[in-house]
Amino acid sequence: KVDMVVIAAGTGGTITGVAKRLKEASPEIIVVGADPVGSILAGGNHVGSYKVEGIGYDFVPDVLDQKIVDEWVKTSDRESFQLARQLIRDEGMLVGGSAGSALFAALRAAEKLPEGANCVVLFADGIRNYMTKFLDPQWMIDNRFDGPELARGTVEEVIGQHKKQDLHTVDTSTPVNDAISIMKKHGISQLPVTKDLKLIGLVTETNLLTYANQEDIKAGVSIGNFMKDTTPSIFAQSPISTLQELIIQSGCAIVVDKDNKPTHILTKIDLLEWMSSH
Repeated sequence: KVDMVVIAAGTGGTITGVAKRLKEASPEIIVVGADPVGSILAGGNHVGSYKVEGIGYDFVPDVLDQKIVDEWVKTSDRESFQLARQLIRDEGMLVGGSAGSALFAALRAAEKLPEGANCVVLFADGIRNYMTKFLDPQWMIDNRFDGPELARGTVEEVIGQHKKQDLHTVDTSTPVNDAISIMKKHGISQLPVTKDLKLIGLVTETNLLTYANQEDIKAGVSIGNFMKDTTPSIFAQSPISTLQELIIQSGCAIVVDKDNKPTHILTKIDLLEWMSSH
């Protein structure tokens, strides 16, 4: 009688094992994985730092079966710690930060469940190792995790404020001079780099100014030599608060679909425009 189960993924053993067994008993069950921004377990290749411990990775462990997870929700440190503190304060559950991540994913994913459905959330971490971390109000302030909530909504809303625009990308084998011409023609300062149509990197004006020289441009060296191989990618269903953190960290965010194909690119002005009207 379980309609949805939500688990934060680390090495992946728990979510894979639980999902396989539950799907044997109830094939229609929805398995939701919580993955922090900066981890690549949910897909993509943007690797970054995050404070929540025990979940996420910069590589996909062999034990994790990504295909058995029906839906991934990207989570942020701020939301995770605030929800974990709320569980401690209001429910008396002495949980760790990853429990806040799992709860956030559940609150997002369970919105589409019909009335009367059962959603089970696994809280896999306890408070013991975090007494001087997110449990401490001063630690929350020092790490800028305290205070009012960030913007609510999903990335899809930010995308929707604009008329559909063509996303300009370049293949990793594209000559650098061709990429520069594309940037100049369309008045853009960054280009997603793809291979077999899938996102593998990002090239910016700063990259080219730092690494390219006159000889490289004349010789038509491929753009793959100058790109960042860690990309700020995000899903359209991700929360705007996650987008906000990503743009502050990286300057832009590339929206990808479930196959890691880029669909949109969002910059600081896109987010500011959305926030100013909401």
